[in-house]
Amino acid sequence: MLDPSNALGKVIDLPPLKLLYVQYVGEHLYDYVNAYTTNTFHIYRVIQLNLVYFK
Repeated sequence: MLDPSNALGKVIDLPPLKLLYVQYVGEHLYDYVNAYTTNTFHIYRVIQLNLVYFK
């Protein structure tokens, strides 16, 4: 299983999705940077993995 604590702030290619590891604000809340501005993206929150998926 992926360990978000080792990759906070890093962007990883996982075709066809991009993963952006984000910082903790609370147990189930996140701050995410405006990383993708050129294309419209949908955000999928996967609380169990503490990830934000950018499609």
